Amino acid sequence: MAVLVDGNEAEEGGGPFDNFQPVLETSVDLHNAPVYQPPNATIGDLFALNLKLALQFAQPYPGDELMSEDNVFSEERFGVCRLNNNEHIIFDHATGIDVLINSALLEGPEFCPGLWYAGKRHEEMGLWPNDVLREERYLLELGDAL
Repeated sequence: MAVLVDGNEAEEGGGPFDNFQPVLETSVDLHNAPVYQPPNATIGDLFALNLKLALQFAQPYPGDELMSEDNVFSEERFGVCRLNNNEHIIFDHATGIDVLINSALLEGPEFCPGLWYAGKRHEEMGLWPNDVLREERYLLELGDAL
């Protein structure tokens, strides 16, 4: 099989192309090349992330409108971050209320954040705790964040 290169015939399996010239000349301008950004090596606060997901899952809370299971994770209702060595803060974007929580609670795998937060919502609304606090979705244990 013959191939035409620069008007010359070259046989398959023949010697190197001494006269080969690329059709398109390309060069790389290193001054305008994008700068490689390595992936972020930090994961972040796993206790905060674990708490945020557990709170999101246990919705709705006392005083909330009922929602379908499909809508529980549709919005980012909660934000959680560490304030200091002893406390985290929970931002509830649905109610606009921020709640402090002792960070040591987040280290215990048996801690039930949904139950804890439902109790806080009862306090905020001036209600007495009742059977609604024992709903199954509130009893999910936090587990080991690490």
